[in-house]
Amino acid sequence: MKYYHHLKKKWNVRSDTQFWLIMFVFALTGTSVLFTRPIIFDIMGIHDGLHFFLYGFLYVLVITPLYFVSLLVIGSLFGQYRFFNSFISRIFIRK
Repeated sequence: MKYYHHLKKKWNVRSDTQFWLIMFVFALTGTSVLFTRPIIFDIMGIHDGLHFFLYGFLYVLVITPLYFVSLLVIGSLFGQYRFFNSFISRIFIRK
């Protein structure tokens, strides 16, 4: 429970409902990216037979933007656009 309250304070979340909605969006986004990755990689011609480091580089290069876009889209569908837009902005502004 201590970490729960820490996140609510850090993210400036006022209600328990909003907190659990945000956690649900994170879970749904991660799962959706997991299931869409094979489709996108097939379309792009990226397969497991590539060199390990090239595959890893392409994985990060493709999945990272896909995750952030999905986070905004799914967050918007659940009425949390403001939170996720702020969250993603803080990640990219971080030094």
